[in-house]
Amino acid sequence: MKNMSLGYRVLLLSLWSLVLLFGSFSCRKKETGPEPAKTSDLTLSIQHNIGSFPLKTDTILYQNKAGNSYSVTKLEYFLSHAVFHGSSGDIVFDNVDYINPLTPDFKSTKPIKVPFGRYSGLTLYLGLDTSHNKSGILPHTVENENMAWPASMGGGYHFLKLEGRFMDTGGPAGYALHLGRNENLVRIDVDADFDIISGIHDMVLTMDINEWFENPHTYDIPKDGRYIMTSAPAMKKISENGRDVLTFKELK
Repeated sequence: MKNMSLGYRVLLLSLWSLVLLFGSFSCRKKETGPEPAKTSDLTLSIQHNIGSFPLKTDTILYQNKAGNSYSVTKLEYFLSHAVFHGSSGDIVFDNVDYINPLTPDFKSTKPIKVPFGRYSGLTLYLGLDTSHNKSGILPHTVENENMAWPASMGGGYHFLKLEGRFMDTGGPAGYALHLGRNENLVRIDVDADFDIISGIHDMVLTMDINEWFENPHTYDIPKDGRYIMTSAPAMKKISENGRDVLTFKELK
């Protein structure tokens, strides 16, 4: 450097400054921050049918496999613990949703964040698993309190309340299919091929209420039980019949 002319030194310093300057711009250009998470806010909308007909309440319009003519005046249940079966593995959620389609404000479940990807179906639980089926553990809303299972019968919550009237031999009579207790948790596997590709999705499922009365058991209301909370055999039949009450309709 001692033998270099002053002009040559200035030229080298200028070139080195330019290298540092462009290098700084290049580094800053790459600092774009983390990519936004590719997940969708997905809700479940449940359409309630009896056979191929939309549910209408308070009138004895329908007939089940046992030949019972019946109506529906109350339908309440919990959906929980959704599992989405993805091409790269299962995605498990700790959701609990109270469903009452007979209220005018029911539209869909709370949204859950499902990663983008290809899916082959999902599993839902109608009822609550053992960690949630404990008296007082859910938020103290009117709906949750009304679903409480009596402490004298083990506590926890109702999984399902299906009530109405049916034509008995002596005329119209009431029935109340109330399902609860851990051993009666209903696992529902929903077959469907779908892609999660946008920030918001609504998955539409259909519940066929007739399925509560058939497959694998033909449930005869007057014979198998009009009121089932104290009947373990009747609750077992209803819980096993519930395994295919939900089917996939579409993804919006």
